[in-house]
Amino acid sequence: MTRYRPARAAWIVQAIGDSPVVYAAALAHGRPLVLADSAALIWIALTDCTHPATASEVAEALAAEQGFAAVAVLGDVSAFLDELVDHGLATH
Repeated sequence: MTRYRPARAAWIVQAIGDSPVVYAAALAHGRPLVLADSAALIWIALTDCTHPATASEVAEALAAEQGFAAVAVLGDVSAFLDELVDHGLATH
């Protein structure tokens, strides 16, 4: 089972209305990304984990926070975590 963790990155979380927005950049290349809506929530769930987490664990944390079933978002969470790896913001 693949486990994810934040890479060497810098980020800040800003509340805009009721939704968080994350500004994140991998320290290796420093190109910032803006994560909003569900992307921001997935990033926050990942960074709140105290250990490298599986996509299921991140989905469960997100679901518990937002009040829906983890199985409903597991596919999207898994795909987004892989995108974070591609952008250098997360590692396996």
